[in-house]
Amino acid sequence: MKQIKCPACGREVKITSRELEIASAAASRGGLATIAVPHGDHVVEVTIDERGAVRSVRAVPAAEESPFSLLDLKPIPAERTPPLSRLSRRELMILVYVDGVRTAGEISRLTGIPLGEVKSTLEMLKKLGYVKDIIEVVK
Repeated sequence: MKQIKCPACGREVKITSRELEIASAAASRGGLATIAVPHGDHVVEVTIDERGAVRSVRAVPAAEESPFSLLDLKPIPAERTPPLSRLSRRELMILVYVDGVRTAGEISRLTGIPLGEVKSTLEMLKKLGYVKDIIEVVK
């Protein structure tokens, strides 16, 4: 786990070892990877290199959620996953947020990947054994 200071509010931001491992794997395919951490009324973006070292930290305003969307999908991580080397950078950037708490909508907002693509990627990750289950939840 890494702890860094939020540049917007000064509070501590924690990045889990799992998030670091997956981000490092994604960075090894393209140089750098960014992890977005919800942090109150803003999001802290932490850029990680292939060694897991923090290269930059910035805070951005949090996006507002649509009040019309009532259902979302919550992916549940697999206890043991196949090797991460089999996944593309984009798949890894989605997998890094699969923690059993975040929904597909939150993953979409944090990664900037369209919701439809996040949902289809989560289904594919489930078939490959990286995601244990995907449950429908009411917001």
